[in-house]
Amino acid sequence: MDIVAQKEKKVDDGVHNGVIRTIRYREKPDFKFDYTDISIEMADGFIAKVSYPTFINPSSKLGLLLERFGCTITEGQSFDPEKILLEKKCQFQTTTEGKYYKVLTDSVKPTE
Repeated sequence: MDIVAQKEKKVDDGVHNGVIRTIRYREKPDFKFDYTDISIEMADGFIAKVSYPTFINPSSKLGLLLERFGCTITEGQSFDPEKILLEKKCQFQTTTEGKYYKVLTDSVKPTE
C-alpha cells in the first residue's frame, strides 16, 4: 500500500469550531481499553481527532460529552453516539503537547 505524504498542518492553541464528521470504535483485543474516536472537520478542511473511553455513566468522559449534546444519562439506558453527535456543529479547545496538538476532551461542546 502506498501512502501519500501530506503537508504538515499546525493547529494553534485555542478555541476552534467544526463539525463532527465521523465516529469510530476501537475495541478489544487490539487495544487494552475500548475507545470512541471522534473526528471534527474544521473550516479549513483539517480533521481534528479526540478519543474517549467507550464507557457511559453520568461522570465518564463520554457520558459528559453526550450530556453536553442534550442527553440525560440514566443507568440501564442505551445510547448511540453516532445518532447523537454526527454532523453536529461544535466548539473545542486545543493545546500543544511537544510537537503535537491535543483536543481537550472536556472542551467539546455544541455551538447550536
